[in-house]
Amino acid sequence: MRKSTLALSLLLMALLGRPAVIQAQQKAAPPAGTWNTVQELSPGDEIEIRLNDGMSLRGRFSNASDAKLAFRKSGKTMELFRSEIFEVYRLVPKSKTKSVLLGLGIGAGAGVGVGGIVGASTGPHESGEAHLPAAQIGVVGAGVGALVGFFLGRGKNRVLIYRAA
Repeated sequence: MRKSTLALSLLLMALLGRPAVIQAQQKAAPPAGTWNTVQELSPGDEIEIRLNDGMSLRGRFSNASDAKLAFRKSGKTMELFRSEIFEVYRLVPKSKTKSVLLGLGIGAGAGVGVGGIVGASTGPHESGEAHLPAAQIGVVGAGVGALVGFFLGRGKNRVLIYRAA
């Protein structure tokens, strides 16, 4: 049983080490505050615009000049003057991989902990293995945690790229 527990531990460590590699490969966010950052967006990028009056609009970036920002919302092109805009956010998808791996790790840890308590309270089994419930419940906990991470990892992150001075 010790070999399977060791193998499970090594697998979890390998999987949990991946988010750092994934994060290192992602592009760094451009500095917030410059209108040039807005002008450098790619057409089709999903954006959210907060106006000076507090109203928010979402759409897909079309283009920006020194004085205006154009974007598409519900199939229509809209233009706003730069003087009307307080903030511009770029909407980027959340990392499902990161959320799933985090959920997997937390679920596995919680499952092994609960399984260890159950195994210790019930005593050794016929085969003399008291650690079997810890591994079994740990695997179930990892699966449940991965599912929870998947569903919580949906959606978009707002990245501030411009704020009026």
